[in-house]
Amino acid sequence: GRKRAYDQFAQALKDDASDVWLLVDAESLVASRPPFDPWAHVLARQGDQWVQPPTATDEHLQFMAVCMETWLLSDHDALKKVFGPKLDATKLPAAAKPLESVEKEQVYKALQDATKPTPAGEYGKGKHAVKVLAEVRPQALRKLSWAARFLDAMRTMP
Repeated sequence: GRKRAYDQFAQALKDDASDVWLLVDAESLVASRPPFDPWAHVLARQGDQWVQPPTATDEHLQFMAVCMETWLLSDHDALKKVFGPKLDATKLPAAAKPLESVEKEQVYKALQDATKPTPAGEYGKGKHAVKVLAEVRPQALRKLSWAARFLDAMRTMP
């Protein structure tokens, strides 16, 4: 879970791991434009209240937007590869609305509604998430500022 991931991350930093990051769902809407302050978000978030470890930088904490499923919504082609032609893309958030401004509950509802008529069945995290994520293209993720930030950090990784 989240708390265990944070604890392992903090311990790795104490052990002088230089190539460790914490990649988590933000769980609620966060600022999608600079300046990014991910540590302020998790410190203020009920349920987390994570303190930034002394040696951690802002770059050490990365978000998958509100939830990982936002990444899935960024690439309709990936969704079509897994769910097929009966995917009802009209149920997905409009392209005009930034995906990072869509609440978690709306993301899940959109995926469930769009996938309901497909042979693969209604979207389920355990059943479909990894399959779709494996198909998501980095260029589609770059439409999301938090995902772009993560991809940029991966590029500069030693």
